[in-house]
Amino acid sequence: MIKKHLHKFLFLLILLLNNLAIAQDKSNEIILNPDNQGFIPVWLVTGPFEFPLVGFGDSKDTIAIGEPDIAPVEGSYATSNQADKENIQWFPQSINKKGFVDFNKTIQWNVNTKVPIKIWFTRAGYAFTTIESESDKEVLLTLGSNSQVKVFLNRERIFSSDNIRNALKDQDTIRIKLKKGKNDLIVKVFNTHKNNGIAYFGVINWEWGFYSRLLEKDGSPVKSVKYLIKSDKNKTDYNIASTFFYRKIDNQLKQRIDVEINSKNSELASALLRIKIENKEYEFKIDTLLFGLTRHSFYISEITENSAVTSELVMGREVIKKDFQLEKQKKYSIHLMLLNHTDVGYTHPQPVCEELHCNTLDDVLKMCKEHPDFHWTIETTWQLAAYEKLRTKEKFLELINLIKEGRVALSPIYTNPFTGWISEEEMLSSLNIAMDYRNKYGISFTGAVYNDVPGQAWFLPQVLSKAGVKFLAEGINEFYGSYKLQQTLPKIFKWEAADGSQVVTYINEAYNEGRSYGLESNNLLAVEQRLWERIKKIEAKNYQPDIILINSSFSDNSAIASDQYLLAMKWNEQFEYPKFISSDVNTFTNALINSKAYNELPVLKGDFTSNWDIMYQGEFERNKSERWSQHQLLSAEKLSTLSSILDNAKEPMNFEIDESYKSLLQFSGHGSGLELGYGSPEDNKLTMDYRESYVENARLGTEAVLLKSLHRLTKPEESFESEGLYVFNTLSWKRDDLIEVRYPFDSSPEYDIIDAVTKKEVSSFRINHKQYLIARDVPSFGYKKYLMKAKLKPVELVSGLKKNDNSIENKFYKITLDANRLTVSSIIDKKSGRELLNNRSSFGFADPTVEKFQLNQKHSTITGNKTTFEIIDESPVRLILSVKKEDAVIERINFSLLEGIDKVFVDADVNLEELKPTKIVEEYGLPFSFSITDAKVKSEILGGYVELDKDRLPGIEHDGVSLRHSVSIFNDKENIIWSTADARVIKIRKDSTSNNPVIISNLMTNFPVEWNRHENQKGKLNFSYAFTSGTGGFDPAKSSMLGYELNTPLQFRKSWYRSNPSSEEYLTIDNQNIIMVNLKSVEQGTIIRLINADSKNNQTANIKSKLFSGYQADIIDLLGNSLQTLNEIEDQIKVTLKPGEFSDILIKTKEN
Repeated sequence: MIKKHLHKFLFLLILLLNNLAIAQDKSNEIILNPDNQGFIPVWLVTGPFEFPLVGFGDSKDTIAIGEPDIAPVEGSYATSNQADKENIQWFPQSINKKGFVDFNKTIQWNVNTKVPIKIWFTRAGYAFTTIESESDKEVLLTLGSNSQVKVFLNRERIFSSDNIRNALKDQDTIRIKLKKGKNDLIVKVFNTHKNNGIAYFGVINWEWGFYSRLLEKDGSPVKSVKYLIKSDKNKTDYNIASTFFYRKIDNQLKQRIDVEINSKNSELASALLRIKIENKEYEFKIDTLLFGLTRHSFYISEITENSAVTSELVMGREVIKKDFQLEKQKKYSIHLMLLNHTDVGYTHPQPVCEELHCNTLDDVLKMCKEHPDFHWTIETTWQLAAYEKLRTKEKFLELINLIKEGRVALSPIYTNPFTGWISEEEMLSSLNIAMDYRNKYGISFTGAVYNDVPGQAWFLPQVLSKAGVKFLAEGINEFYGSYKLQQTLPKIFKWEAADGSQVVTYINEAYNEGRSYGLESNNLLAVEQRLWERIKKIEAKNYQPDIILINSSFSDNSAIASDQYLLAMKWNEQFEYPKFISSDVNTFTNALINSKAYNELPVLKGDFTSNWDIMYQGEFERNKSERWSQHQLLSAEKLSTLSSILDNAKEPMNFEIDESYKSLLQFSGHGSGLELGYGSPEDNKLTMDYRESYVENARLGTEAVLLKSLHRLTKPEESFESEGLYVFNTLSWKRDDLIEVRYPFDSSPEYDIIDAVTKKEVSSFRINHKQYLIARDVPSFGYKKYLMKAKLKPVELVSGLKKNDNSIENKFYKITLDANRLTVSSIIDKKSGRELLNNRSSFGFADPTVEKFQLNQKHSTITGNKTTFEIIDESPVRLILSVKKEDAVIERINFSLLEGIDKVFVDADVNLEELKPTKIVEEYGLPFSFSITDAKVKSEILGGYVELDKDRLPGIEHDGVSLRHSVSIFNDKENIIWSTADARVIKIRKDSTSNNPVIISNLMTNFPVEWNRHENQKGKLNFSYAFTSGTGGFDPAKSSMLGYELNTPLQFRKSWYRSNPSSEEYLTIDNQNIIMVNLKSVEQGTIIRLINADSKNNQTANIKSKLFSGYQADIIDLLGNSLQTLNEIEDQIKVTLKPGEFSDILIKTKEN
């Protein structure tokens, strides 16, 4: 009887095995029979793996996991050799009923939280199977994929398609040869950011995967093969996890749990899942369970705390029991902040951009009428000002009313300028229009937006804080970098300035995030999966709030992303959480401030000026002009204000000053020129002509205010007593400096110059129509007169200037040229006797270099140009050692010493016509290698002094600096202070031979044509520098003073003057760390704008001026609110400024 039953069992077992599509042999190979349509039925799958991009977001073809030399086993790991180093297991996956290997059902849910969120990305999934053929034969392999695909057979690439496409069965047919036995097949399918959005030549579906069939030549399925995958796992397993997806079901809030099942069941089968949680039991039926990994979703009551779960999975007679912990999940609100990104001149010439933004605001008014919950953010006040200019008063007021109602928010910054380009005053002026709208219409702003640059200068949190702005949405663009900031920085933090001011800063990875959330896809599954990935990555950064901000523009200078809004609202019809809220920057700010997480945010202190502002910037001629206007506008406004104070019948020239700042902000505002291919050559030229007009209008406006102010101030002093010079020092300390007097003709009369205070003749030098002299002891914010007498006979004045064949010297320094190498080899500080130059440096001192980063060639000395030198004797004023290089880009370097001035001056001429067409970027530099051992370097940026390794936010790796004024190289015993007037960008490198720091000034960059930079390559540019040496460590006051002096020439006017008064001092500050940046005339009175040059310590100073005797002084914020009333004692007020703080002191009559 037993024997009979045994035979019956064996017969049934053999019959069962013959009918099975799957079996497992002794070598751990799972064997599969062909599908009846020829589809390859099952694969080992792994992914996703991140890939690099090239060009404008295109995938780079590269090897990631060692393909094609791979032979995976289920459960083994594939490890990427790319930057993100993913390490992901292989698992089996079956085709679906249509024959599609659907990566969206499996690896799309696999989130590598170590990989940062990227607005542009390329990732790949891999599928591997082995085809076992009964014989050598030629067959057809057909494919269809979304999107790009690569196929390998037996370690040879047999097919590749880079087309962005939707997957269709049998899109591609490949004739292949199978060898008898085993043939390894790998299919690699890419998924990119282009799957999230709109395709302009058709709709790209939200899908990821491929079809693959093996056919005979006549198109019939191949039957003489089997498919093998290797696995050490022969038992079904499953996992259960809670999610943050919630729905209202039967009017009750339900939370989704996801179940992953790796089934080893050979046939399509049903299953039953039972779970028990908190005395509640649930039973869910799974109608179809495929072999391999599948994912299933069910809804249960909300998990209000982490809970233990017992469960069992029933498949026929097989019962698997497991216990799990289900985690409590947040109920997220997703604030969709729609806006239109301002990138003036990037997509169209600048005037067209204005109209495009106005068209969008027209549509905003319509959307607000049609959709009562619709919100909008105006990204820049430039947009609102354009609307006021180009639309009727009625339309403009309609928009203003929506702002006042809170339906539309206004970010208060004018053009979102590149903060590495601009001055302190320019940054502050960028808020002027917002303040005007606030005062005129009663609108408010608590949040701000700064988009499309990877970082901002350290000054920004202080400025925003003093303007009442509590929140900053930073749509940083790291596409051209390694996403290091997003990998390193928290998603949200309190960014602290040097003075302790804070603004909550939120890192959005770009300004078009809605697309990367799937909101352009018209597909709720895309939204679901993108939310899953995005939120998982955000949570991995210890993100505490339960509100998330999406910073979303359709594109640059574009239309409303209305489809994003509509799909978000459609999502809300199906899901309770995450819930989309049509929001704006103020609404999100208020929600954040009122949240519990607000007080738990981390604090980060330091600079993160955008590397776009530093690396490979062009427009050097325009940047040089911009910097001149930035510095001289300060002098112009101080003189304009003073002229109005001295004579209240004269209005300050605020309108012209404001227009000049607007022009500067148009130039430094976000936008440069047309993107390559966005316009014709004529469009390109027009766009750059507008950029040229911005800097030229600023320059002419600055000149106008300077000229008129000087005429105003000198008019009361004019007399026929004597020809003379009225020399004004706009800085808040006494100083000496060179001035250049220009006469109508080379033959104009020669003059002796007499100091009206000392009555002594001043040394001067005349060449052609120019006369040079050094004005000494010019009072703090005041003037001094010099009388001009017709020269009767030459008088040789005593001078400390000396020269010989190859050296020049004054009282303080001796500069020597190596006559053989024709480079400066020595600069001796005669005060201390020490050598200032590092003669062990791999660089010559101020000897031109070039860097070619694409070839990985760092700055190295340029050789091969014929070099000569001469000494130009302009005694008794100065000596110049001039080095000339023939046919060179940097063709002349001059080293100058002035009589009695403790500074070395260097200037360099760049011949633009020597820039030859190039296919790689060439960055030309001038290195300054000083001999200070164990040195530290502090650079003065917008926001204070920084050491690169200490005072920048985490994630910044470059060695570039966008310099405002000065650099100090120092140790405990000695220092060198270095400054530049024109060349904003420097690199701070370590010398390879001595390890001493080297300052490399970037004078010019030569760009390939395809970079579309439209650089002027005609004429010459001159760049100037100065440095001085001293004893002791870092001194912020002296360091800043050198920079201010180099960038702020003495202002003077030649006319006929009375000799008395011979000088006047209008304002003094007894602490040189505190600098008067500006003197402004406002409706309420006069503002003295101060800044503390010391970024580490509080500084206190007494400000004395008879101009304000009997007036009331208040410290105010940028909104005009009084923060503190100062006591005035004998024409003097006392102030204390925090480290790096700027402060506005409002002086007004006491009755006001």
